[in-house]
Amino acid sequence: MRLTIARKIALAVTAIVILCVGTMAWVASSNLKRGFVAYLNELQVQDFDQLRELLEDRYRTEGNFEWLRGQPRALGDVLARMTPAQPGVRAGWRRAPSAPRPPSAAA
Repeated sequence: MRLTIARKIALAVTAIVILCVGTMAWVASSNLKRGFVAYLNELQVQDFDQLRELLEDRYRTEGNFEWLRGQPRALGDVLARMTPAQPGVRAGWRRAPSAPRPPSAAA
């Protein structure tokens, strides 16, 4: 097979297109990863702020953290009062409490 000037140009254009598509995919992927990590970090900061507020409230009520000793579910109860973080929404804004859950039947 003889490489004519037309085939050489076609191969060069094809190689450039493949290189450009690969570069664009890499740039898009890295930007998406960076943006997603920033989004996750924002949500985590909001969750920690809300947890801090809940622990502050409990400390003001109790005067210490002795309520955590010997009560493995105490921290779970505090965490259950947290609302899911939403980006752009100030931490600490709580939704209305939902109806209490019925007790589960332990076997």
